[in-house]
Amino acid sequence: MIGNLPQVPETMKPWFEVDHFMSKHVVTADERTLLEDVAKIMAEKHVGSVIVTSQGEPRGIFTERDMLTKFLAQDKSLIEEVGSVCSSPLITAPIGISAHEAAEIMVGKHIKRLPITKGDKLVGVLSARDLVEAYARG
Repeated sequence: MIGNLPQVPETMKPWFEVDHFMSKHVVTADERTLLEDVAKIMAEKHVGSVIVTSQGEPRGIFTERDMLTKFLAQDKSLIEEVGSVCSSPLITAPIGISAHEAAEIMVGKHIKRLPITKGDKLVGVLSARDLVEAYARG
């Protein structure tokens, strides 16, 4: 256990790095973009999240789950800027980490998507589904 958080079992430690199975297509939306437009972007790009930027810099993340639970299920208006409702600060991990390390971060932070960086640039997004597929192939 890490603190009070469960660890990924040792038997699931693959040798491969996230670089090989993360999505390399990072979809972004400026913090002033309205939620109704974010929904259209996510549908058109076939993605479950967008990285929210402020002056071109990553600031947070907004997911389809956020859309469902915070807005649609509560019958709230989508005429609101994504920057005011995104999850922030953005939790990221460096390129080159193992699937096991990524899984531990995601479990520990209770997140299903982990943006991957190279230096100060976003180069991909790792989803829980990506991890499951990687473990299945591993």
